[in-house]
Amino acid sequence: MAIELLTVARVLAGASGVALLVAAAWTRSAWRAPSARSFSVLIGLLGTSALALAAVAPNRPAYSVVWLLTLLAIPVAFGAFALDYYGLDLVTTPWRLAAFALPAVAAGGSGVAYHLLRPPSMGTGMGGGTGMMGPAPPGLSPLALDLLVAVREVGLYYASGVIFVAVALVVGTVVQYDHLGPGVVVTLSFLGVWQWGGYLLMPEVMAATDYATALALIGGCYAVSVVAVGTVAGVGGLFETLPAAGTVGSRTALDSLDDPMLTVDDSGTVLCANEAACRTFDPSRAVGSPLERVVGVDIGTLRERDRLSLETTEGSRWFQPGLSAVAGRGDIRLGTVIVLRDVTRRRTREQRLQVLSRVLRHNLRNDMNVIRGNAELITDGAGIDPSTGAEQIRRTADELVELGERAREVERMMSFEEHPEPAVDVAATVETAVSAVGERYPAVEVTTAVPADSTLPVDGRVLRVVLENVIENACQHNDADEPIVVVSADRSEDRFRLAVSDNGPGIPEMERSVIAAGTEDPLEHSTGLGLWAVEWGVTRLGGELSFADNEPRGAVVRIDLPTGEP
Repeated sequence: MAIELLTVARVLAGASGVALLVAAAWTRSAWRAPSARSFSVLIGLLGTSALALAAVAPNRPAYSVVWLLTLLAIPVAFGAFALDYYGLDLVTTPWRLAAFALPAVAAGGSGVAYHLLRPPSMGTGMGGGTGMMGPAPPGLSPLALDLLVAVREVGLYYASGVIFVAVALVVGTVVQYDHLGPGVVVTLSFLGVWQWGGYLLMPEVMAATDYATALALIGGCYAVSVVAVGTVAGVGGLFETLPAAGTVGSRTALDSLDDPMLTVDDSGTVLCANEAACRTFDPSRAVGSPLERVVGVDIGTLRERDRLSLETTEGSRWFQPGLSAVAGRGDIRLGTVIVLRDVTRRRTREQRLQVLSRVLRHNLRNDMNVIRGNAELITDGAGIDPSTGAEQIRRTADELVELGERAREVERMMSFEEHPEPAVDVAATVETAVSAVGERYPAVEVTTAVPADSTLPVDGRVLRVVLENVIENACQHNDADEPIVVVSADRSEDRFRLAVSDNGPGIPEMERSVIAAGTEDPLEHSTGLGLWAVEWGVTRLGGELSFADNEPRGAVVRIDLPTGEP
């Protein structure tokens, strides 16, 4: 009778194993989701263990090895499936998966080694729980036995912990998504848990009946596994909707945002940062650091300012901060979500429109009035020397032409397609700008003091336009008996400073304050486009523009540019 029952158990296990392997192959080919692949591995391992059981059932020591490996492999596969199904990318790379499975693999290796060394006279080693495996086999020291046992026990405890976590993830997924019924929880949990139930109950079953009956029950569990797989993967539509999309989707949405987004707690510590934030600011400081260390200002400053300039990995940029409170249960404030929208281009465009409006309204109108007035005086012959009036008309017209050329140059500079150059030769760019301006102002002595090996990761076309405007401004307005302009450079760890110094009358305070404020009004405005062209070009390069007085006379225009170094 026992032999017949053992045969039934082997046939049942073998048939179930074949059915599970077929289901694994079908799942693998029918669904592309990562969780479907890990589910196919899970049921493939179940099928393999069922076939192994059918093959070695009469040999109780060999069966003990198969059963140990099953107890270690199924929890790891079930845990990987639960993580994929929920959408946690903890085992998405081969190295992570290897680390996840390592305790179970080590425990399996120690168990196999013990059973290979164990002579048949020492028994089968079967039993529930995680107790000792018996006395040391001949030739194996007690220390080596203790090591094998310790590795085995750690692996079994690890596998049991993985089972609990996996079941919790499955339960959490079903609770979170209404379309998954409680039957899915029971069915999926059965696939991953019943081996442990059998492991714990095996001694009691064998004590009450016999070995063949215990194996028949295990074979029946494999048959129920076939039904469970068909229920959840077929009828239940386990992979027709993927809960991982809800978990991964929100994370993907945050990382797909072009705007930096950070989450901070009430103490101002950054808890989370999307990919844009890590790209924009120093990624080594993004998470776990105070907000002020990451972006340069505290949360109070972000709340107070509509716009502000922040240092980024690409230099200075203008941002518009948006803050939203994060509240938990009972509306308890937990932290703040900060979104920093880069408005550098928008700010520059607003400035250009404002300055162009001033040029049309003020400069163009005034100059045309001068031309018209002198033309009328010449026509009427009202006491004016025609040559003097004509010269005034010509000079004013030249100024209008120059203003138009400057406006066209600014438009061309701002319309350059962005294509970051790996390294711009700053010294060569300075020499090109000096040569272009020097031809128009031969009376001005222009010297350079820029290291020959100076390079920067900036747009060389924009840098050349900026330098030409600064140098030309210094030459054009220099009224010294011996006009001198000096272009120098100084490099530090995080910035490269270009300075253009002259011995002219200096830059009027109103011109400086308008550029520093970033806006014009009817009472305070610049007289042309030159300094605005420099400001817009430096902003596009990710730098900062500042002014200082030269000693004993003149002005210093400073251009601080990013070096591209962290």
